[in-house]
This record gives sequence, structure tokens and C-alpha cells, in this order.
Amino acid sequence: MHEFSVVSALLDLVTEDARKHKATGVTTITVKVGVMSGIEPELFEEAFHVCKRGTVAETAALELIRQPIEISCPCGYQGGIEGFSFRCPKCGETTIRVSDGEDMILQRLELELPD
Repeated sequence: MHEFSVVSALLDLVTEDARKHKATGVTTITVKVGVMSGIEPELFEEAFHVCKRGTVAETAALELIRQPIEISCPCGYQGGIEGFSFRCPKCGETTIRVSDGEDMILQRLELELPD
């Protein structure tokens, strides 16, 4: 269950950013999680709720956005694929490039700032 170490690293980044902006707290953390990232969303959420205790993000809500696999093909197709077929749905080509759905990205951070 590597989600705990990933969440710990995420909270380190959040804490650093909150400190840099002199925030008093964090209200929302939005993370985009690709279906091929190796992150299990349910385990990630569970780890987040455990690890955020005692941090600047203790009361923060977590928004997870699941990013499906997107490809680009030499035929010009750019878009999603069904499941894990890794075949262009337009021409059937298999020499495609995965353009999205492999990463985990901190997409947005909402901070509470002092008056």
C-alpha cells in the first residue's frame, strides 16, 4: 500500500506551499489521478484522511479527478481508448503514444489566508 507514502509526499508539498503563502489552513486539495498511475483512489482517500491529522490540511477536503487514458496516433487521432486496448479506435494502429492517464498531479490547492 504505497498510497501512504504518496499522500505523505503530497502533504509535504501542500504544507510547503501553505507556509510560503502564510496560509492558516487548507480548505481543498484537488488531485488528478490517472487510471495508469498505480494509485488506488479508495486507498489514497483513506491514507489522506489518516495522514492529514495534525497538519495544516487537517480540515481539508480531497477532490480526486480520475483521468482516463488518452492517446495520440500517427493517423491523427487524439483521444480516449476503451479499457486497456492500446489500439487506436480510429485506424486500429498499435504504435500509439499515451498522452494522459499515467500521472498523479496536484491540480489545485485552496488556502485559508489571514485577513
